[in-house]
Amino acid sequence: MASWRNLPTMDYYMKKSRFNAYCVPAQTDTSNDDTTVPVGQRLNVVIIGRTGSGKSATGNSIVGSRVFESRSTPRAVTETVQWATRTDDRKMLVIDTPGIFDNRMNLTYDDILTEIGKCVDIAKRGGSDGLHAILLTINANCRLTNEHSKTVDILHKIFGDDFAKYLIIIFTRGDALEEEDMSLNELLSNTPTFFEALLSACNHRCILFNNKTANVRKQRTQLAALVNLIDKVYVDNGCQTFKANITDNLSTAVTTEEQHSRNLLFTGLAQHITDTVNVTDVKSCRPNELQN
Repeated sequence: MASWRNLPTMDYYMKKSRFNAYCVPAQTDTSNDDTTVPVGQRLNVVIIGRTGSGKSATGNSIVGSRVFESRSTPRAVTETVQWATRTDDRKMLVIDTPGIFDNRMNLTYDDILTEIGKCVDIAKRGGSDGLHAILLTINANCRLTNEHSKTVDILHKIFGDDFAKYLIIIFTRGDALEEEDMSLNELLSNTPTFFEALLSACNHRCILFNNKTANVRKQRTQLAALVNLIDKVYVDNGCQTFKANITDNLSTAVTTEEQHSRNLLFTGLAQHITDTVNVTDVKSCRPNELQN
């Protein structure tokens, strides 16, 4: 685990000052109805997160149709970066990415992180100049673990110091919370220290998504809330999109993660040898015990 010591700690985010801006994106408030999606320029977003966190399902909810393959399975479905555009009410370019900590042997961390790294270039196509927000999906039905913390560290390595400035956290599986009659605030009332720091760094921009609901009003309400958050991210960053060249960051992230994987492999091999020796010693003692 020594390779993780050089990664930025969550305390790093706590030291970042908030950037105040005074520009306003083109937007028309046509109604006080919470289902109304704000009118404005095209928005570009990338969806990132661990395998099984609901990235593709969230992408489908935003686009408004099933364009990304999504299944309830611990094995990853998305192998390469994909994108689609929402054309109703507010035009949005939605970029789906492979999951961090993908459990398939045919996808290396180099493959996964390289695919994620393409998102900025994709967002720049068609005359746009970058990402308006980075959407991190987390399964609300799963306990936050050290692996989630490592995921955030890797993503910070990829996107750099501005990562938290453009971050919106989307808790998926809102249906599971509804079944338990639990609110998002209740869910957030008992979270690990690393996640509290991340929430503080992104100004508590988080939202609950139910990607399974067939209730049209609920679909529209959560989409409108997300678009409002994305517009706020854009304003808070001085009406500037995320457009950094993250190619150099990728090589650092890949090298760090490969070293971490090698450390895990070495640790596992050493433990296997120790276990084998212990078993051999036990077996070799049994004849002597019989002789006595």
